[in-house]
Formats: sequence, C-alpha cells, structure tokens
Amino acid sequence: MMHVISHFQVQQRLLQECLSVNLPLTEIISDKRAKELPYLQACIKESLRVFPSAAGLMLKDAPPGGDTLPDGTFIPGGTAIGHCSWAIHRNKAIYGPDAHLFRPERWLEATGERLAKMERTQLNVFGHGLYRCLGENIARLELNKVVFELVRRFEITLEDPAKPFERNTSYGLFLQTGMWVRIEEREVQVS
Repeated sequence: MMHVISHFQVQQRLLQECLSVNLPLTEIISDKRAKELPYLQACIKESLRVFPSAAGLMLKDAPPGGDTLPDGTFIPGGTAIGHCSWAIHRNKAIYGPDAHLFRPERWLEATGERLAKMERTQLNVFGHGLYRCLGENIARLELNKVVFELVRRFEITLEDPAKPFERNTSYGLFLQTGMWVRIEEREVQVS
C-alpha cells in the first residue's frame, strides 16, 4: 500500500478500476473477480517485486550426490545454495532499465517471452519447490481482496510523502517503522 499511496497516478488509476466494478459496498469482491482486474494485479505483482515477502538468502543444501542446474553447472552435494530475492527482482535484464522503480505499468506493457520471464521470476517471491510458502495461496487471496477494498473504500495518504517511513529494516522479512498515514472513508456512489 505504501507504494500505491506514494504514487498519485497509480492510486487514481487503481481507484478508477476498482470503482468500475460497480460492486455494492455491502459486498466484498470475490478472489475470482479481483483476478480479472489487470491494474490491480499489476499493482500487487509490482509491490511483491519491489518488497518481496521474504528477502533472506533462503539457504538450502544440495542433495548428497549433488545436482546440476539448468545451465549445466554442477553443484557438489552438501553445498549451501541461496538466492537474494531483493536483487533478483531488480534485475534489469528481466524487468527493464527502470527495475529499481515501482511501476505497475511494466506488467501491462510487457508481452510474449519478456512477460513470461517476469511472471516466472515473480512467482519465486514466495519461494520455490519443496520450500515454497504454504500460505502463498491464502496470502494472494487476501492481497486481492484487501487491496481492492482498501482502495475503493478509503482515501489513504501519507502524512509526509517525502519521508514515507522512518526506518526500513530487513531481517529476511521487512519491518517498516514510523509510517504515518491519514485514512478517510470515501464517499463512494455505486450504481
């Protein structure tokens, strides 16, 4: 949400998409319907890319007999292997020259193999293989519903846009402190 509310144009475009659903305020959007909203999905993917849910090395040991990577590199048995989600999701070869920026539009502009590569890489934000987060499906469902409902129901602004939070610390998971926002209920007219 910090990135969405830090970028006025993003917030306005997302709001317009959310309001276009014409869902009565007495109802909560379904996960299926939320998945059909391209800009909402782009914002969620981009947020997970910029701030992956876990950014530690996620070390694993190669099996006792070793293993061979898709590029042919052999990893000896017992070797600790890790990856840095923070760096992978800022890879310019995958996400473009502006990979350091929060820009949901990249998910709508990309096509073909570039989009497929971005999506394959972004899927790793919750881990991979045997060590994939068991809560990924519920987390994605919650993101679809919560982001949609927060944007359509509330006007959320940063108290100090020049300093969105006091401190960002990573212990493998991110912890932001001192993020002060103002939240006002929207006057939403649904036809």
